[in-house]
Amino acid sequence: MAPVGTEAIILRKIDFRETSVILDLLSMKLGKIRGVLKGVRKPKSRVAPLAFHPGSYIFVFVYPRSRGGLMLLHAPQLVQAFPMAGAKRSAIWQLMLRLVNLFLPEQEKCQEVVRALLESGQMMMGKVSPEVVYVWFKMKMVRLLGYGLELNRCLLCRRQGKLGFISGRLGGVLCDRCLPRDRRAVRISRAVLGVMRYLERTPAERLEVIKKIPAEILEKTNFFLNLVLQYHAEAGYIWWQDERNIFAGSN
Repeated sequence: MAPVGTEAIILRKIDFRETSVILDLLSMKLGKIRGVLKGVRKPKSRVAPLAFHPGSYIFVFVYPRSRGGLMLLHAPQLVQAFPMAGAKRSAIWQLMLRLVNLFLPEQEKCQEVVRALLESGQMMMGKVSPEVVYVWFKMKMVRLLGYGLELNRCLLCRRQGKLGFISGRLGGVLCDRCLPRDRRAVRISRAVLGVMRYLERTPAERLEVIKKIPAEILEKTNFFLNLVLQYHAEAGYIWWQDERNIFAGSN
């Protein structure tokens, strides 16, 4: 098949054999794909290491396979790198990449997720709290993937008052009267619900005006988003375990 040139974010890199790498890519034209880039780890390779580094935004030629399996990648060129200042920002950026790789289906085309991830990378390199960017991106991704997150009225009776619980299974808030429909729903405070609503309607470029969100509010918000994602996870392990310490000392 003819090659397809596309821009893509590198989600994951795996060393393959002696000189090659396998890349998980989130591409503009082909969605999430996996392919092999041959010979780039040779001492005299002309491909810059940043062109196959996780988190880099590249242009690459992809040779699709009609029968499945690894695609062949060729001539990657760096479009933009996202150097993060400090270990914490770097760790949170890698968590974002991992989150997309885990939940976005193979070859699912979602250019909005690509754009949201690029916007997040830009914000992460600035002065915006990385924890705020992470929670904002996760909320954005939940909605873009169609998992649902109703925050303004009861999912079942559509009332707007007494919204004291959130259901991960149903994907949104419940009122006291509808709580028996999901006994696994978790109580949510008005403060956390207010922050979730605020982040949901805030564009990326406005995140920099946020002065401070208490760490416990961000952690609770992240927990509720994980409740929703958990019903769509196919991983056989606790995928959120690396998030446990990212809110410690956040501003």
